Amino acid sequence: MKTLIIKYLPSGEHSNTKKLLDIAINSIKSVSKNNIEELDLLKTEVPIFNQNSIQSYYKRNYNSIKLNESEQSFLDKNDALIMQFKSADVIIIACPMHNFSFPGLVKSYLDAVVFFNETFAYDQKMMANKKILTLYTSGAQYSKNTFNPQFPNCDGVAFTAHALFNFMGFSHVQTIGTSLRGEENYQKNLLTVSSEIISTINDWYK
Repeated sequence: MKTLIIKYLPSGEHSNTKKLLDIAINSIKSVSKNNIEELDLLKTEVPIFNQNSIQSYYKRNYNSIKLNESEQSFLDKNDALIMQFKSADVIIIACPMHNFSFPGLVKSYLDAVVFFNETFAYDQKMMANKKILTLYTSGAQYSKNTFNPQFPNCDGVAFTAHALFNFMGFSHVQTIGTSLRGEENYQKNLLTVSSEIISTINDWYK
């Protein structure tokens, strides 16, 4: 069983999200001899579509036309990231919330690996039998059950994660987010979220 951790922690050791990720990693190590691979997006060149790469993508993935060497080169970085993404049984994404949603670099990574006939299709669940957990922290506490444009119901991380990963066909999609800002929130919310993370890990790795 392989776990892929995709992390974007711009605050480094001071990151509140890192506290959640450390809980998850320690929980995995306590219940399973798991192969854990980490992808640090701060140290990764994430490809963004340009005119050349998107034309190659449509030609190959949507029209099933074999690419020449030059055309294929525009997708090589995507293909490497996709291969890594698909190789995992469990994927954990860890990042802060930025402006109500995923940070730009995390969204760019998702755009780089969510490829037609590779990780999603309209007639099948291409990521079936795989699990994905999104861990995130935010400046404020957001509603977990309601989504609309009105604060505090505007948790775009959870909304996007559930919409995208369910569409891709993951068998288990979980999001765990909280605010650790302020001493009272830090103590109370960290305890609550720790319990959620440990419970999820124990369930997924049993």
